[in-house]
Amino acid sequence: MKHLLSIAILVICTMRRRHILKSVGAGAGLALSSGITTASGHDDWLRTQEDLEYDDTFEKTDWGFVRHDWEEPEGSDRPVVVTHDGYYGASWASAGPTHYIRTPDDALIATSVNVHEGTPSPPLTDDYVTIQSSPRATGCSSGSEEDFGEVYDRVSHGEDGKEVIEWAADQSWSLDRVGLIGLSYSGMVTLRVAATQPPSLAAASANVIMGDILRGRTFPGGVDQLSFDSWLTGLATNWWPNITPRDDDPFCNEFFHGRDYEQIIEDHPDWYRSREENAGYQRINFIEMAKNIEVPTYISQAWQDGQTGQRGGPAVFEALDPDPVHPSDIPGRRPPSPELRNSPKLLRATTGDHTTAWSDVGYRDARRWFDYWLKGEDTGIMQEAPVQLEFGMGTEDSYGTMGLDRFPASDTSWERFYFGEDHTLSQSVPEVGSDTYPSEIPPDWFMSDLTGDNIRTYWTEPFEEPTVIAGTITTTLYVESTEENTEIYVSLGDMQPNMEQVTYLQRGMIRASHRELDEGETEYNGDGDIIRPYHTLRDPTPIEPGEIYRLDIEVFPLGHLIYPGHRLFVNLHAPPLEEGAPDRTWSYDPLDNGAENTVHYGENTPSSILFPTLEWGTQDGSGRGDRQGPRKGEVPPEPECGEPTQYWCYDVTLPT
Repeated sequence: MKHLLSIAILVICTMRRRHILKSVGAGAGLALSSGITTASGHDDWLRTQEDLEYDDTFEKTDWGFVRHDWEEPEGSDRPVVVTHDGYYGASWASAGPTHYIRTPDDALIATSVNVHEGTPSPPLTDDYVTIQSSPRATGCSSGSEEDFGEVYDRVSHGEDGKEVIEWAADQSWSLDRVGLIGLSYSGMVTLRVAATQPPSLAAASANVIMGDILRGRTFPGGVDQLSFDSWLTGLATNWWPNITPRDDDPFCNEFFHGRDYEQIIEDHPDWYRSREENAGYQRINFIEMAKNIEVPTYISQAWQDGQTGQRGGPAVFEALDPDPVHPSDIPGRRPPSPELRNSPKLLRATTGDHTTAWSDVGYRDARRWFDYWLKGEDTGIMQEAPVQLEFGMGTEDSYGTMGLDRFPASDTSWERFYFGEDHTLSQSVPEVGSDTYPSEIPPDWFMSDLTGDNIRTYWTEPFEEPTVIAGTITTTLYVESTEENTEIYVSLGDMQPNMEQVTYLQRGMIRASHRELDEGETEYNGDGDIIRPYHTLRDPTPIEPGEIYRLDIEVFPLGHLIYPGHRLFVNLHAPPLEEGAPDRTWSYDPLDNGAENTVHYGENTPSSILFPTLEWGTQDGSGRGDRQGPRKGEVPPEPECGEPTQYWCYDVTLPT
């Protein structure tokens, strides 16, 4: 594909992309929109020509409309970064949209050029032109309830963003290559847009994103997770209705006031409420979208992110092409630097939450990323490791980084710890035994009193050396239950040397009826161990009461530094109603059928948890680092319990 693209652009390299689109003709133009043509979009465009009085505020152009009082950026060859934003977009700018860009199917996309302010605009220098646009059916853009492209059978979010990019690249003040950035919802829209392969897109930055929504957000392991539905409802009823269109903007007033946001909720399809894989989940799978992205891409992720989850960033990074199209591959394009990397994709992952990943990591690096790929400046970012883990975020003295060649790193040591009697997690297979507990919904997501009957707790011996847990984690349990179905929630923590405090790290879960693995998608290490189970989430099959079943549970990925004297700590219990202190961002509808579960361990039923470990400093470029990237050095000083951002430290009472 990349070579065909180069040949095609060689033939027409003297033409601007927007001219190419206009030369295709009406029929082919609609084909470019990939199925987003709607009667309502066409009607919107006709109204703007026939019914609306726009002349006092906007000038009509061959591509849409522009405000009379908008001041064009000075100069030429200005670097441009676009955010096709599902939250703020052009519609929240105090000056309102400066442009309405017409798509091939006659929708109008509200766009703000260099007048918006605040989040999510990246901190770029004044020589950049920053653009925000609102997806159709949101804010000031046209489109009715049926055009809401995030849940319906549409691809408008991506295709409309592509049009904005090509429009921007065609402007007299713009470079012939454009950057794309987003966070959270707009980070996922960034993946949608980049997957349409805009010819003028040179680099993308997608921060705090989902991957596979089914497995990472709505039904992890088959357990009902209710917050996605609440988020989607809030998106349509809380964010977009709360704008105030300018009185002199007839387009925004027409589109905004003519849209019933409550109807968006009432008309929601129910595919995302299904616990099983279906066409809706397949259509909105950002991991699959990433396979179609052909430009250098930056990903940021936080391990305690309770909004988008922790699974998406690493999985999207893995799916990205390690050798995408470079701007220098296209005749007439200037290369971004004298030397091009072989693997122009980066993953930056940190201890912290949703906000930490994009404010302290993703947007921190935005200028260096785009200065390199758009302006050709050697900012040093491409001399850093492809994967950078950041520890102790938010601490004064304990911040450190480790650079990896991939995720998990190629020299990862996979360490298996076995569950055994007396709450042990050891690297030796224990004597045959079992632990039984009632599968009762716990009173809190992480319990301080661990002596109750409805929880089983295990911990390792103290670590002797600084050890990094970096990668995907798998818990394998041999379980029997008294009922035809049951659910198990695995929570992972870091126990202080005093054994009286535990820092929560990560979790995973399974519904026994959804235990079937997709062998083609399940990941293994070189020894044949499952390092990332992938459940089909199709054709749920009950279990037979009293029979022992193997359950492979995906614990979401992690990057964590364990200090000497600390222990790894694991809880097994039923899923809670809510999790995510102090702001509970995930809520569940756990199975409550009175089941009693028995976890078996020993030679024939070796229940265990498999950790990806690294010694500090084994990877090139690892060690303490400043905020410009990693460097070799000593292990950063140990932080106080709970000091790193979004690390919650609990006083605990251990069972005896």
